[in-house]
Amino acid sequence: DNYMAENLSWILDNNPNSKIVLWAHNGHISKQKGGMGNYISKKYSDQYYSIGFLTNKGKYTGGRQNFISTDNKLVESKPGSFEFNFGKTKLPYFFLDLNSIDHNNPNSQWLNKRLFQRIIGGNANDYQFYPSVLKENFDGVIFINSTSPSKTFLKTNLN
Repeated sequence: DNYMAENLSWILDNNPNSKIVLWAHNGHISKQKGGMGNYISKKYSDQYYSIGFLTNKGKYTGGRQNFISTDNKLVESKPGSFEFNFGKTKLPYFFLDLNSIDHNNPNSQWLNKRLFQRIIGGNANDYQFYPSVLKENFDGVIFINSTSPSKTFLKTNLN
């Protein structure tokens, strides 16, 4: 993550009038210690705006043993997770700017708490929830209630 941040800094330092949209795994763009986003946030302060992705249910593409599987099911969101709470809105998707929330408002204080957040990497995993404080990780989140696996040209377990 440190080297990814260094590469991004090199691009920006050598192109001072440019802006970058960087798409990466939540763990990389997170502002948590050790994440690329943490290094970037320290160097560029409020010029770095981190957006995480959260999802409630569906399937996803991920590595399983020696192949790519498009048949990985998301573990059901459990009470006490951000995904479960966001799923209760019944909205198919939304963007939430965490920086614009009045965190003193009693109705939004749960967003400051350590709840479970789904984290999945490149490999399929049945243990998908870890404790997290959204505001410590991201400036905003995109929530997609139901996902489907990506299409891949690589050999999968289905071909």
